[in-house]
Amino acid sequence: MKLLAAQSCSTRTANGPDDITLANTSGNFLLGKCPLCAGAAHAACVDGHARNCVRPAEAWPTVASPWPSETNCHSSTRSAICVRAMACPFRGYATWTQAATTQSDAIQDAAMNTACNAAYAGSVAATIEELGSGVIQGLPATNTSGNYAVGRCPSCEGAAHAACVEGHARNCVQPAVAFPASFTPWPGFTNCHSATRSAVCL
Repeated sequence: MKLLAAQSCSTRTANGPDDITLANTSGNFLLGKCPLCAGAAHAACVDGHARNCVRPAEAWPTVASPWPSETNCHSSTRSAICVRAMACPFRGYATWTQAATTQSDAIQDAAMNTACNAAYAGSVAATIEELGSGVIQGLPATNTSGNYAVGRCPSCEGAAHAACVEGHARNCVQPAVAFPASFTPWPGFTNCHSATRSAVCL
């Protein structure tokens, strides 16, 4: 679960938008959208689980997985944080070298950010969720970079791959293929792990 499922671009922070309070002041348990919403197993729930949520007056968690707060929200009046989706301007592509057999997800994400900042000062690499949510203003209809385009986490986990540090390859977009219109489940290529790649810079 992410409290900022509707917010995008580099203004996103770990704990939430910069202008919200430091704790859940809604008076209710507060839920966020999926992914990472699945809470405790609950046989009576349609999806077989309750939802992760934040208790009233509790500070916002600083991590999303594993969820450190309440995991058993299923029936009652709840609150949600409302945020406006932000348009992210497409700056261009940057190339980087992916080696998931020796690089963690965090290292790969940092390499993408470094490549983007070197190519377009102050830019960051788009996340998979940004690539699949239609918020990137000016993004070409297809991946015109000439390489497989990889997005940063979250929702970056691709196909299982025993040789990769994280046990999985990364979701990505093939050259000349349209950028997807959704990100969960990822409808595109899921087996990017080792080669010269592109990052979409914002």
